[in-house]
Amino acid sequence: MKIKVNDRKLAFGSVSLSIALLVIAAVIILNVAFTALAYKFSLYTPLSGDVTYDITDACIDYIESTVIPKISDGKTVNIYFCDDEEIIEADSDSKNILASAKKIENAFEGKIKVDFLNVWENPKIAREYGITSSTDVAIVYDGRCEIIKQADFFLWNTQTQMATAYNGEKRFAAGLLKAVRESNPMCYITVNHGELLEGYELLYMLADAGYNYTYLDLMSYDIPKDCDLIVTFDPRQDLTVKNTVSGISEAEKLEKYMSDGGNLWFFASADTFLAGSLDEFETLLAKYGVKFSHSENSDGIEECIQIKDSNHSTSVDGYAIFAKPAQNGVSSDILSGIGAQFILAGATAIVPAEGFTQNNDGVFTSSDGKTQLSPLLITHEGAEGWANGRIVQKSTKDAPFTLMSLSTTACENGKTASLMACASTAFASTDALQSASYGNSTLLSSISKYTGNTDAPTSLVAKPFPTTEMKTLTVKNATVITIVSAAIPTLALAICGTVILVKRKNRV
Repeated sequence: MKIKVNDRKLAFGSVSLSIALLVIAAVIILNVAFTALAYKFSLYTPLSGDVTYDITDACIDYIESTVIPKISDGKTVNIYFCDDEEIIEADSDSKNILASAKKIENAFEGKIKVDFLNVWENPKIAREYGITSSTDVAIVYDGRCEIIKQADFFLWNTQTQMATAYNGEKRFAAGLLKAVRESNPMCYITVNHGELLEGYELLYMLADAGYNYTYLDLMSYDIPKDCDLIVTFDPRQDLTVKNTVSGISEAEKLEKYMSDGGNLWFFASADTFLAGSLDEFETLLAKYGVKFSHSENSDGIEECIQIKDSNHSTSVDGYAIFAKPAQNGVSSDILSGIGAQFILAGATAIVPAEGFTQNNDGVFTSSDGKTQLSPLLITHEGAEGWANGRIVQKSTKDAPFTLMSLSTTACENGKTASLMACASTAFASTDALQSASYGNSTLLSSISKYTGNTDAPTSLVAKPFPTTEMKTLTVKNATVITIVSAAIPTLALAICGTVILVKRKNRV
């Protein structure tokens, strides 16, 4: 049978197809060409907008209540930019930082003054203050000086090296506070237990909270009397105790420090316990109600569980998870006003130590009633605890996994000791603390304030540039969006094609 072809329809269809292909090719060529030109000639448009560099009322209020009362009559705090004003104005980043400083100066005329110090012409003064670059900002008061690097006014994506947020308010507030205080709280970070502190962002967070910090080798030194906080981050070796080999007990030093009202932050993860348990560390933590969840396999070997939550994760494997605030004990006070989400990865779980029982309000209390453990961050319902490729636990609505806790103990000297335990070292990673989309840094600062560092600027947060908002999208939600965005155009084209075919058929 011979099929009759309508030459007119065939010609029309060929022309339409050719035009469509040409348009697609032109779009691709223009896109490639513009991208190449943009990279070569830096043809980028800033997406941040002027609002991200603003000084808010919260910052002004903080400086007025915390910094200004510490400035003596007749004295001034100087904010020095380390080059001539026209040079500072010529660079967009330093220009915006200068604008922030001038807004603070205008709000506190006579108390805070912006000035310019050309370090090339005044190298002696630069050395005295500790200035190492013409892009530094130096805050000077009564012989004390705090240096802020230009890059530290921003938060950064460590992979692209692009600024993601402006953190000028907190940097200025913390720098002003540290300059006007005669002494700042001291934080000591333990070493020589295989601690794996990667990056410096946790140190920057401590500086923003007003701490001076240094490292402490408990084998060689006693805990100084000026110690306000000890941080132990991901230890892989245990504390020493007195025995036939060593006459020094690191465990006793930490126990004495805590019994006198000390503050300890302990970060661990599932990987922390790969080489086995840390008996002395875990004995100390158990006194404050903290135990990291372990599971025994069929061979009787103890394994630390790892938390997986595919429905609330930013990674395909489900191990980079979002935590949610607990509603128990002190959590409402510490987490109040922190609206951002909290991100963890490689997390294990915290369970109450032996002798701690849960009250009606969800707080765990020791048998003597002196110590209380309050969950701060917990998992969503349905999170799973995995060990050696198998599920060993599963969270429910009424029994979630605890990912971060705070214990407080009434000491005999009338002081209060505190222990913050975090079940994920990635909670304090550079990416987690640098991101303005997450509340990790703000939460640590809030814990610091709650446990005695009352001047910490917890109300001041970084202002994210618009490009960082998708960081809080879970894999589950991203999959749904992808499916919907792919299905709708496909469905629309299918409907249009069906309608055209039906109409053509009816015309024949």
